[in-house]
Amino acid sequence: MLFFKKKQIDILRSLVQMRECTLSELARASGANVGYTSNLVMRMELEGLAERQNRGTEVIVKATEKGIEIGKIVTKCFEEYEKRR
Repeated sequence: MLFFKKKQIDILRSLVQMRECTLSELARASGANVGYTSNLVMRMELEGLAERQNRGTEVIVKATEKGIEIGKIVTKCFEEYEKRR
């Protein structure tokens, strides 16, 4: 199981919003450090939610269709949860 820690949700939501970005941009957008973000993206790849590509010295991360779908569901649930708190 991947998610349901706030930082993990933030990373998934950021990736879905940006669709494609560098690992550093994703970490910055989600407020996480690059190491944590890299480890989570690796786990997301195993689940089919993201893919990464090397472009020169940069690592590009993309949300897959499955990742986008799951990200939208998680975002909707998280927003609903926040309303009820």
